[in-house]
Amino acid sequence: MLKLTVNDRVYDVDVEPEMPLLWVLRDHL
Repeated sequence: MLKLTVNDRVYDVDVEPEMPLLWVLRDHL
């Protein structure tokens, strides 16, 4: 699980660390 901060909001995302960041942003946020 990864923690991402986008626009001062924290998201816990359950993705593989190898997944490109753009895919995570597009598909999981």
